[in-house]
Amino acid sequence: MATESWSSALNHSNDAGFRAWGSELSSKLAAVGLVQTSDSGQINWASVSRAGVNSDAGYEVWRMDDTLQATAPVFIKLLYGTSGLSTTPRLRVQVGTGSDGSGNLTGTRSNTITCSVSTISADTTTLRQSYLCVTEGFVGLALKTDGSASGRAFAGFILCRSSDPDGTPNSDALFICTGATAVGTSAAGANQSLNFVDGVAYTLSNQFPCLIPGAETTSVVGSDLQAHLFFMIKRRVSPVFGVCATYVSEISAGTTFTATLIGSTPRTYLQLARQLGTHWSADSQSLHGLCMLWE
Repeated sequence: MATESWSSALNHSNDAGFRAWGSELSSKLAAVGLVQTSDSGQINWASVSRAGVNSDAGYEVWRMDDTLQATAPVFIKLLYGTSGLSTTPRLRVQVGTGSDGSGNLTGTRSNTITCSVSTISADTTTLRQSYLCVTEGFVGLALKTDGSASGRAFAGFILCRSSDPDGTPNSDALFICTGATAVGTSAAGANQSLNFVDGVAYTLSNQFPCLIPGAETTSVVGSDLQAHLFFMIKRRVSPVFGVCATYVSEISAGTTFTATLIGSTPRTYLQLARQLGTHWSADSQSLHGLCMLWE
């Protein structure tokens, strides 16, 4: 399990540009420990052509490789394509508990969710930072930060298993948080929980999975900064160990810090600021940034 941080351009103006950003992401997913399945029909990056408007050029199926994969499997289907303009890339994601071997996810599964913005910067040469973390019970991606016209990442998603009270991942459920497709100041992504015990997918879109009480503009208590918890549904509402929110004014984008969200063991997190959207809580949403596990 590992992290990957890299900087490269985002160009979807032709077949070569599409193959470049798509194959780059594919290679990074393998480098951090995800396993590509043997499902038939997966995308061939050496020969694939850029998709037409609002369509997919192909897909890949990946799976987690953590200790819970045998008892609570997580499969991830990524669909690479084109958005509403021929030069605008698109990334969609679906998560399920199985695959039929032909690219269709089975079992308890999420919707297929667009996790990329609908408009991106016309600049195809600027190098843009990307972040990817895969560790026990967790997958987090922020792809091409500042890649949209308003400074959002081009795409991203968070997958995080539920955990015991001490923060150890368990096999009960999976939290899914995807990047916003819009670029407005309160643009929201989609949030779901897959309940492995009941075989139910709970949709939490725009339902504020992060609790930030009050209308404060700072989190400082004495000399400490506060990290605000995200929550998921797994029969009961439960905190999520892999993400939190902090004030961007107190922890800047791209900065790592340690916090103890669940249990007693400090863990390292990366401030993504508003790269995946801002609509995480009902309060002061423009002030907070989403932070993901980074270890």
